[in-house]
Amino acid sequence: MTGYGSGSSESIDYTLSLEIRAVNGRFFEAKVRLPRSASSFEHFVKKRVKEVCRRGNISVLVGIDLNSGENGNVQFDRDAFENYRSILATIEEDYGARLDIDKVIDMRDLLQPKQDIEFDPELLKTVLEKALSQLDEMRSAEGFVLRDDLSARTTALRNYLSEIEENWKQMSSEIRKEFESKITKLLDGVEIEEVRIIQEAAILAEKLDVTEECVRCRSHLDQFEALLDSNEPVGKRMNFLLQEINRETNTIGSKSNHLGIIQKVVDMKDEVEKIKEQV
Repeated sequence: MTGYGSGSSESIDYTLSLEIRAVNGRFFEAKVRLPRSASSFEHFVKKRVKEVCRRGNISVLVGIDLNSGENGNVQFDRDAFENYRSILATIEEDYGARLDIDKVIDMRDLLQPKQDIEFDPELLKTVLEKALSQLDEMRSAEGFVLRDDLSARTTALRNYLSEIEENWKQMSSEIRKEFESKITKLLDGVEIEEVRIIQEAAILAEKLDVTEECVRCRSHLDQFEALLDSNEPVGKRMNFLLQEINRETNTIGSKSNHLGIIQKVVDMKDEVEKIKEQV
């Protein structure tokens, strides 16, 4: 799920700010940009972010701004600039791709304090927790909206199943009569008890019965809806249940040539695809 969070805190010498952005992704991937003085904390930041965001593409940007009175101590990092320029020149020479240096460099990477500042890891933890709290709050709000949407779609699937069952009840007796008529014509001139014809017609009609598939679909929907209230990662289990619902829906469609049932099968498959996009 998507989300954004930020935090900032001051020490005597500087203000530490942190921004974190999250977008949807099947797996966890985090990109962290830290000032040089805090580069050793990249693993800590990624580890803590993963504890809160188990999946998604996450970007974290940390910046240090010297407090008032210290700005005169900022200097241009010529070595870093020359290193960037050398890399861009190599790319252009080897691959013919020309990149604008201002599109690649963040100025904060080129401005360094003349004197080393003492980086406070506790300050980093503080701003990180602030940002993660905001991010988690936003993602939770989106999660509740998503849950309501999925719940509405599973309700729609249940309604389609009810309509399919109603259609089947209306047409099942007609199907048996149709089979009885066909069997009678095929056995024209052959002596056979009427009860046997009725039994054979019932057996043939039973092969087209979709009640069992509807029952299994409802069972899968029960399990799916139970997962909506889970606090654990449930994406894989949801996808499995959706595959099973889709399989049962296909079986219903293959068993029937009734226009009403076929239309509901199409509606169900469309609804399942919409749910898959969200899961």
